[in-house]
Parts: sequence; structure tokens; C-alpha cells
Amino acid sequence: MINWWNTDIGEVERSYLNKAFSEKRFSCGPYVREFEEHIECEMNVAHAIVVPSGTAALTMSLLALDVGPGDEVIIPDMTWIATAQAASVLGAKVILVDAESKEPVFDIEVLERNISEKTKVVIPVHFHGRSGDLDGLLALQKNHNFSIVEDACKAMFCKSGNSFLGTRGDFGCFSLGMISLLSVGYGGFVVTNDDILADKCRLIRDHGMQRQPEHYLCNGFNFKVSDLLLAVGKGQLERIEEKKEHLINVYKLYEDGLKDSNFVDLLPVDHEKGTIPLCVDLKCVHREELAEFLMKGDIEISKFHKPVHTANYLGTFNSKSFPNSIRFSEQGFMPPCGPSQSFDNIYKTIELILKFSV
Repeated sequence: MINWWNTDIGEVERSYLNKAFSEKRFSCGPYVREFEEHIECEMNVAHAIVVPSGTAALTMSLLALDVGPGDEVIIPDMTWIATAQAASVLGAKVILVDAESKEPVFDIEVLERNISEKTKVVIPVHFHGRSGDLDGLLALQKNHNFSIVEDACKAMFCKSGNSFLGTRGDFGCFSLGMISLLSVGYGGFVVTNDDILADKCRLIRDHGMQRQPEHYLCNGFNFKVSDLLLAVGKGQLERIEEKKEHLINVYKLYEDGLKDSNFVDLLPVDHEKGTIPLCVDLKCVHREELAEFLMKGDIEISKFHKPVHTANYLGTFNSKSFPNSIRFSEQGFMPPCGPSQSFDNIYKTIELILKFSV
């Protein structure tokens, strides 16, 4: 079976993990801080704060912005449910906006119509490196009183002009999970250029308390991460350039191999302008039949997530308001890809897709 995702945590990571273990670096310590400093340098951002997951990064950012009951948080309907849950667990009302017709990113015109006096935060989701109209959103922020938390969990080191995605809003949130450019198992981090918000996040990460002498200063949680995981991250950082290059080459193979396909469309990314195609995104009207056809050939795909509006516990949403996100959800999928996916597997997948017919 060819798995849809393939990444590698190898001997380099093992060597750092063994070193951290022998040094008894089990709590949140120097390996975490070294990783944060590396991110700060690479992304040219003032502060990076490591947390247990991308979801934790989103939740901690909203906590730092005092999001709670009575507030509204606007997010795209086409995203992973964690984006919405970060707001809903804090008691905020989730406001959903449809995707653009051509890309699975927020529609800026629909988003603008949903801004109200209760809008506390807007969370643009950079779907596999696609930013949507981030400039338009930043312009809207100047005319309305809301903060921007960029969900860049799947857009690490992707560029937006001369800046990295995740560094233009009040916060940027990233994942270090397995389907990420850098993988440590579970993990994530927050970036910000705001010194006050960064200090508050560091308090929140450790239960909102100051130590030595001990004072309880704000509401918080245990968002700390073990040095053992970030020792793995240290090894991943050393291989970052080869991982980027491999992902771009995988994308190019699909781009060239499927250009004449009658059934499958590639959702483009502009890798020449700094977007890293973490996943290859395809669209097919006959996705279910194609998935069954590929499975018979021992090839796995991953379908796009269900739209957030299908989560009834978030509120009652009219499905007619989200035609584009529904279409992407029903037709979108990822074929075998990832920073360690073999080119032979890509060739086999392309060959079989081209044989598909209905």
C-alpha cells in the first residue's frame, strides 16, 4: 500500500533525542528555547513560543486576546475543525464564511459582510500555503476593531510578499504534528511581534503564573512541551531545506504528469513566489469512484475535511451559504505526497490516475 503521506524522523533526530535523554531534559527547557530562537531568526519575528499542538497555539492566542463569551470569531468554513474549536471552547461564537470559488481560502467579500461590533478576532486559514486576500484583510482591520490570528499550521515558511505567512497578523499559529513541514509527533508554536502579547503567552503557557516569587497573574493552562520532543525538532530543522525542495519536486511531478488529465484538476500553488506545497491538492467530480479505483491499486488518498458548518454543536448554519466550501469538501483530495514520499510512488499514482475513467 502506498500511503498518502510520508515523512521521516530518522537518525539525526534520534541522536539529539538520545542526547536530551542522557542529559535528563524531560521538562520545558533549553531545547525548547533553542528551537524558538531558531524560528525567530528564520522567520524574522520577535517572538516564538512552543506549545503542544497547532490547536493549542490557536487557543493560547485567543486567550491572550481575552476572547470569551459575547465575542465573535470569524473563520473560514473550509478548514480543520480545530480552528473553530479554539474559539468555541472559550465560549465565543463562531462565525463562518464561505471559500472563494477557485481556491479553498476565505472569500474576503463574504468575510467583510460578516464583521460586526462583536467581532473580536478573524482567523484566516492559509490552506496548504495559500493565503487568500491577506492584504485585503489587513486593510479591513484598520477600519474595524478586531485582531488577526493567522492559522498557518499547514503553511510553515510560506511567503507572503517579503514576509512569512503567520508574521503579519497579531499572532501566527503553526503545527509540528506529523502532517507538517517540521514534525515532532505532536507540537506547535505561536509567533508574534508584540512584546506585551508574547509576555502574556509565556504566562498563559505556565498556568498564568509568575514563578520565584510565585504569583497568579492571569488565566492560563499547561501548554508546556518537553525538551525531548524539541530535540527531535532540532534534528528536523537541520533537514529543512531538503524537505522544502522535495515537496516542491513532488508538486512539479503531479503538475506535469496530470496536465492532460480529463478528470482531475490540480489546485495550483505559486512555489516560485515562496509557497511551499506541503500537500498536493487535487479536485475530481468523481472523487469517490476515483478513490475506490486507486485503492484497488493499493494507493491511498486523503479527502478534504468536511466543512465546519456540519458541526452542529457550533450553532445552526444554513448550508446554502457555503456552496464553494461544500464543493471543495466533496471533490478535493490529496494523493500520495509528503517530504519523504518516493518519486516512484508519485509516478505510480499518476499512471493509475490517468487510467481512470467513468
